[in-house]
Parts: sequence; structure tokens; C-alpha cells
Amino acid sequence: MSRIIPFFLILALFLSCSSKSAEGDKSSVESKNTDVPDMVTLASLETPDGFLFSIYPWRYTNVLRPGDSLELVFQCYNKSSQPLDGAKIFRESLLVLHYPDKTVVQSDEEFLGIWQKAGTIEPGASYGPPVDIARLFGMKELGEYSAEWEVGGYELVYPLKVMEGADYFLYRLKNDTCYNDWGLHMYGTDGDYSSKSLAGEAIALGSVMVPGLQNMLGDTREAFIEGSEDATIASMYAWRVCDFAAIMLIEIMKQEPGGIRSMDPAVRDKRIEELNQWLSENEK
Repeated sequence: MSRIIPFFLILALFLSCSSKSAEGDKSSVESKNTDVPDMVTLASLETPDGFLFSIYPWRYTNVLRPGDSLELVFQCYNKSSQPLDGAKIFRESLLVLHYPDKTVVQSDEEFLGIWQKAGTIEPGASYGPPVDIARLFGMKELGEYSAEWEVGGYELVYPLKVMEGADYFLYRLKNDTCYNDWGLHMYGTDGDYSSKSLAGEAIALGSVMVPGLQNMLGDTREAFIEGSEDATIASMYAWRVCDFAAIMLIEIMKQEPGGIRSMDPAVRDKRIEELNQWLSENEK
């Protein structure tokens, strides 16, 4: 069935960049999103001569499963008034991955080779292609990692996690910066998820997801959606993390949807309250 989508402006959300100048030979900075616990959306620093170096994920998250890819952007933005020899800067840079067992693996020529294409970075321009850090280093062991980028005499550190099972999906639902991958944001009863979406995979795990999802029924943070049609529809619904948690719980527990896909958050809140009460009364 075709629908006419109202035309209106969608306010874009932008990540805030936290930067600071360095002192001494090297500086290490870690910029955290204080609204979302246990997640770093951006690591950045600005040098006194006007270069802004940043590390951030290409898609929404700093966590992966064994065997997954995970692309990070290692970017230089030239804020100075002079051209920057990007190839030279990054030819002298180093990427290091710290594993859970504390061993350190240095980057190979592939990472440096990407930067040979940087050429001259003009004032006001930037260069920073995504790099599949998981493939580059073979991140298959569960645990916490950190990517350390030594560039221009400075250090940036970006934390990473390798997780699996319910822990992976619950972490992402809590910490993602954008929720397109969940596949839950489209129109009402037509907002079907595919088996390849994060929601489809999480629902397939079954009851092991229930306690963690129930704990998120009170999480009213926005489930931000990017894109054109997707963002327009999502703004009409004002989706929240608690809505997505409830939708998945209803599917897992084979409950009636009720008003969980209503365009009115108040109607959804009523269904969430009913669901939470039912879950509490039927705990095993």
C-alpha cells in the first residue's frame, strides 16, 4: 500500500567533538559521550598548529562479534591556513592494537598504504577512509581492546569490544549511536524486521534476551535513525530504546502487539507498562 509521507525538515544530529591541545612530546585523549555510559563515539585531539585528528566508527558501534568486520575512520582535518602533506604525516604514523592479554600488534603496510593516497590536504579539507580494523588485526578473542593511533607526535586511544550472544545485542541496544541496523523503525504493522537485521538475530536467541530487554523498558533515550525516508518516518514516531526493547520482547514472548507500534508514545508507554507487569508476574 502506498503512503504519502508529510514533507518537513528533519533536524540532523551531529556528534559533538571534544578536543584539547597537547603538551609535551605526546598527548593521549579519549573523548566520551557522557549521555551514553560505557561507549566512546569519538576520540579526537586538535594540535596547536591546527590539525584535528579523530577516530570514530564508520557505522554506529565500537563492538563486534568474532569474525565480524568493524571499520574505524582515522581522519585528519586541516584547520590551519596552510596545505598539509597528508602522505608524509601518515607515513610516519603508527596504528597499534592492544589485545586483552596486553600484547601489542603494530600496523602493517596496508594501513600506511591507505594513507599514501592522502596527498595534499588543503585548508578546510579532511582525509580519512574507513579501515576494517578487525580484518587488519584478526580480532577474534572475546574481551576489551583498544586501538592506539600515534600520529604527528600525538596519541589517540579508542576502546573496542569483542562480544557474542545476548551480551552483544544488549550492549548494542544500549550503546549504538544510530539504530538503523535494528530494522524496527518503519511504519506501524508494516515495520517488519528481517532475519538479517539485528532485531531478527536478537529475537532468534529467544528467552536468553528477556531479562536484559526487560531492564531496558525504562530507557526513554531516542533511538536515532539516519537517512531520508527512514529518518522522516522515525521522526514521526519518535522511536525510543524502550520501544525497540518492547517490540522484541513481544515477539520473543509471543504476546499481542497492542499499541506498541502506535505513532503516539503515550500509547506505546501504556503497552510497555502492561508488558513489564506481565513479565514480572510470569518470571520463572
